[in-house]
Amino acid sequence: MTKILGVLVLGASVLTLAGCGGTSSFGRPQAPASSSQPDASLANAYLATGSNWVNYIQWNTSGSGSLTDDTLTGTPPDEQVSSDQTPITVYVNGSEVTFSGLNPENGTLANGTLTLQVLNPDGTLGTDIFTPATQGQFNQSVAQLQSQVQGDNGAAIQASASASQAAAIAEAQQSLASDVASLQGDTSTLNNDTSLAGAVNQMKTDYQTEQSDWQTVQSDGCSPPGQMGADAGTVGADAGTVGADAGSENVDVSTLQNGDIQAVQTDLSNVQGDLSTLQGLGATPATSSSAAIAAGNKALTSANNAISWANGQANTINSNAQQLATTAQNYANSHCD
Repeated sequence: MTKILGVLVLGASVLTLAGCGGTSSFGRPQAPASSSQPDASLANAYLATGSNWVNYIQWNTSGSGSLTDDTLTGTPPDEQVSSDQTPITVYVNGSEVTFSGLNPENGTLANGTLTLQVLNPDGTLGTDIFTPATQGQFNQSVAQLQSQVQGDNGAAIQASASASQAAAIAEAQQSLASDVASLQGDTSTLNNDTSLAGAVNQMKTDYQTEQSDWQTVQSDGCSPPGQMGADAGTVGADAGTVGADAGSENVDVSTLQNGDIQAVQTDLSNVQGDLSTLQGLGATPATSSSAAIAAGNKALTSANNAISWANGQANTINSNAQQLATTAQNYANSHCD
């Protein structure tokens, strides 16, 4: 039966014992109801156990003894065995046993078995049966309680760890799905970035304008005076425009590196981090990432190649434009002195 803080009832006599999962609650000692003296004929020790408690009543030949109550308290993983011991003096009168030191204080002893009635939580009466036991048997029962505590606490810790791992896996899976989607989107953006090609094409257009103006310098004569010099000045201005285009190309390269390229690099790092986390948790990725990773790395290679190409084109065109401006000015100076 379940042990509770209850009341022993035997006719007009009652005894309070420790309760289910609770602590002992004994009153102040009262004088025995009968006029019998402490039983000195033999020593007695009795044990009763429940699913979460152990009670041990013992007394010596002079009638002095104790009630030891060991009960599970707390909730796993903080469950523990709480112990309480109450001194008692025992009087035996036939089958009736009176415990001075408990309040109330009577039980029945017959055929070597000590019977106590206790109060259940619902107000009904139940029975606890104490059987003869040695101190070693009591210690063994307490050890079983301790083992139960270890098992309960261990199971609670394991359940908590399992729940934490499951939550960590779910979070990592969600992060992987999100990072793969970001990688795919940023890879597409990088592949579609035409800013460098546009910058190089603008330089080519402006250089073509300069070349056309150079043709004008060569076709114009020195009349009216200063015309060829003015045409050469136009070629120089064209060279300035090409130089400005080269500066814009450098800005486009920096923007690409710090924008689309860095975004893809960050995405790849995040995906690898997610995969590493899932591996550490012993989980299989729920989102396929190999294709996205391959596409991202290919896009980075293409972008770096595009930067090298654009820088080379810009340097060449700008160098030619500046040289052409010098040629035009020298031509004008040498033909119209």
